[in-house]
Amino acid sequence: MRRLLFIVLLIAVILFITQIIYFVFFRVRTERYNEGQPLNSSSVAVHIHNISALHHDGVNTVWIGTDKHGIYCFDVTTKESQPISVPNELKTASVRSLVVDHQNRLWVGTSCHGLFVKNGNDWKHYDFGTRIFTIRVAPNGDVFVSTENSLTVYSPASDTWKDIEIHPDDQNSNDIWQVADVTFDAKGNLFAGTNCHGIIRLNRDDSGNYTVSKFISAKRRFGPGSTPNVSPVPLDPCGEGLPSNQINTILTSSDGTIWAGTTAGLTWSRDGGETWFFLRGRDYGDKIRGLLAGTPYKWKEIPRARFGELLPEDDIPLLIEDTNGILWIGTKSLGCVAIKPDAFYRETLPKSDDPETAMAFLEEMSKVATRFYGTKTDQIVTMTPLPNGTMMLASRSGHLETMEYPVDHIATKTIATPKKQESTALFPKTKIILKTESANKNQEYPYASFVGIDYVTQRNWEGQYGKTYALIGGGSMPHDKLIAFDETLCKVRPFVGFVGNRTRPLERITLVQSHTHHHHEAHEHNHNHDHHGTNDQHNEHEKHDEHEEHGEHHEHHESVAKNLMAWSSNGNGVPKTYDGQHLWCEVKLNKPGRYCLSLFFVDPDIITNKNPRDYLIQILPEIPVPKIRTPKGDWRELGRRADEWAAEQTPLAAARVTDFGNGVYPRFELTGSGTYYIKIDKNYSRKVDLCAVFIDRLDVDAPSEILSEIPEKTTEQTPDIIP
Repeated sequence: MRRLLFIVLLIAVILFITQIIYFVFFRVRTERYNEGQPLNSSSVAVHIHNISALHHDGVNTVWIGTDKHGIYCFDVTTKESQPISVPNELKTASVRSLVVDHQNRLWVGTSCHGLFVKNGNDWKHYDFGTRIFTIRVAPNGDVFVSTENSLTVYSPASDTWKDIEIHPDDQNSNDIWQVADVTFDAKGNLFAGTNCHGIIRLNRDDSGNYTVSKFISAKRRFGPGSTPNVSPVPLDPCGEGLPSNQINTILTSSDGTIWAGTTAGLTWSRDGGETWFFLRGRDYGDKIRGLLAGTPYKWKEIPRARFGELLPEDDIPLLIEDTNGILWIGTKSLGCVAIKPDAFYRETLPKSDDPETAMAFLEEMSKVATRFYGTKTDQIVTMTPLPNGTMMLASRSGHLETMEYPVDHIATKTIATPKKQESTALFPKTKIILKTESANKNQEYPYASFVGIDYVTQRNWEGQYGKTYALIGGGSMPHDKLIAFDETLCKVRPFVGFVGNRTRPLERITLVQSHTHHHHEAHEHNHNHDHHGTNDQHNEHEKHDEHEEHGEHHEHHESVAKNLMAWSSNGNGVPKTYDGQHLWCEVKLNKPGRYCLSLFFVDPDIITNKNPRDYLIQILPEIPVPKIRTPKGDWRELGRRADEWAAEQTPLAAARVTDFGNGVYPRFELTGSGTYYIKIDKNYSRKVDLCAVFIDRLDVDAPSEILSEIPEKTTEQTPDIIP
C-alpha cells in the first residue's frame, strides 16, 4: 500500500513540475511581449501555381507573374483572372519582376531568360542580361533595369539606353557591383542598393546623366576594438548607421524617407541619405551568441518584454508602402509586418554600442506604434498595394491573399491615380552600352574581380567551364575521367571554417536537383546530365507534372530530380543564425597569367520549399605563413585560423548568390602566380554545399591546345583532393 501511495505521489509531483516548466518556459515566454494583432485577411480564389511577382497597374489590373507557368492578369473588380498570350521563351521562364511604365507597357524581368516588354498585343525580347534583379520606373518615366552585368536606364523621351556607372574612381572598374534594387527621391536622384556593397547615391543633372555622389556602407566589424573578437553585425537591436552592406530592397515612401531592407534589419534615412538608422529583428541576439569567437564580454540582450518593438527577424527582402502610407515589411521566413512609419522616426540614435539608449528608443517607439502581423509561418514572396488600401501578397506556399490594416488605426488619405499615357508603337531600342572587355590585363598578384554570374548553364558545363581545371562533386564521381586536371598549373583544396569553438569535418554529400522542362527535350536533357556530372550510381526518378494551359498553348512539362555530389560544410545541427561554419577553398595558381575561377552551386532547399539559401563569397589573398602553418597539415586548425584572419582583412572581391535553385556559376578573374583563399560564407543559411570548382586560362587563345596536354584525372588521385 505504501508503495502504491509513493508511486501516486511521485506521479503527482512529476505532473506538477511539468506544469511549472510549461508555464515558465513556454506560456509565459510567448506572452512576455506584444506581438500585435493579426491583420484582416481574405484568400483570393485563383488557380495559379507558383506565383513569384505581382504588380498593380494603378487602374484596375494586377499582373501576376509565375515561376514557369506564364503570366496572368487579375481584375480587382470582378476578381477574375486569365492567362495572357506570351512568347515561347516566357512560357517556362521564372518571372521575378513586373512593372508598367508611363506608356502603359508591361516590363517583365526573369531569372534566366532576360527582359520582355509588352506593348499592346506585341512582345519584344531583350537578352542583354539573363538575370533581371529589378525593374523600376523613375518619376520622369525613365525605366531602370538591373541585370547580373550592369544597371541600365532606358529613356522614352530619346528612345535610348545607357549604362549607369556606379564604381568609385579609386576602385577596379571591371569588378561588377550587382544592384539588387533602386529607388528615387523627389528630385529624381537615384539610390541603388547593392547585393554586398551597401547603398550608392547618384545625382541626376538637367541632361539626365547620373553621377555618383555618395557611397553608404556599414562598418566591416561592430563592437569595441578591432580584433576578430567583434561582430560582423551590430551588437544592439537599434542604432545609427547601416547594419549591413547586403541590401535586399530599397524604397522611397511618400514623405521622402529612404528605407532599405538588409540581411541585418531595417534601415532608413530622412535627410537624403546623409544619416541612417536601423532596427533589427528578434533573432539579433541569436546571431551575437553564434559569433565565431563567442559572445562578446559583458554583452547583454534586451529584455524579452521589449521584443514586441523589434521586427520578427533580421532578414528583410520586401518593403512596400500602401495607398494609406502604411509601411509593409516582408521578412524572409516569418511573414510580414504592417506599421505606421512615424514610429521609426527619430533624429538621433547611439553612434556606439549603447544598450541603454537603444532601450529608450524602443520604449519610445512602443508608445507610437501598434504592430499588426499578416502571417507568421511563411515567406512572403511578393506584394503589391491595391487602390482601396489593401495589400495583395503571395507566399512561398502558393497562397494569394489580400490583407488590410485596420481602418480605425489610420487616417485615410486619398492618393491620386497616376495617369497613363496612350500605348504607342514605340519599343525600346536594343542597342545598349555594356562593358564586355576586361581593362585589367596587366594586373599582378594579388588581384581579383567579380565578373558576373551565369544563371543559364546548369550541369552541361563541358566546353563552357573547366578547360584548364575542373573538379566536380568533391572529386568522387564515376565521371572523373572527363575532368580536365593539371595540378602543375593549378590546384584546389577545400576545407571548413570554425563554429561554436570547434570545426566539423568536411563532407561529401549527395544533393537532389529538380528541373522542369519540355517533354520533347527530356531525352537530350538527360543525355547531357549523364555526361556532365550525374552520379549514375544513385537512384534517379522522374515524375510528370499536370498539364498547364497558357492561353491557346498547351505545354507538357516534366519534373526531373537528379543526384549530384558536393562538398558540404556539414552545417546540420548548427543553428542557421550562427556565423559559420563556412566553406573555404585554397586555390593555388602556379604560373603567371590571367585566370577565371568559376564555382557551381545548387540550392536543394528550394525543392522542399524551405528557406532559400544565401551565400556571400569573398576572395582573399594568401594567408601569411605564421597564420597558415599548422602541425602536420591540420586542416581543421587551418579553418579556425583562416576565419580569424579573414575577420581582419578587406576582400579583394566579393559577390552574393541568391535564388539559385537550378544552379549558378559565380565567376572571378584572378591573376597568377600565387595562392588565393575563397571564403564561402553561409550567410545564415542552413549550410554551404559546393558542387564544382572550375579554372580557365583567360590569356590563351587556343584552349584546345591546352586540353590536349592535360592528363586525365584518375581515380587514384581522388583521395588527395580532401586532405
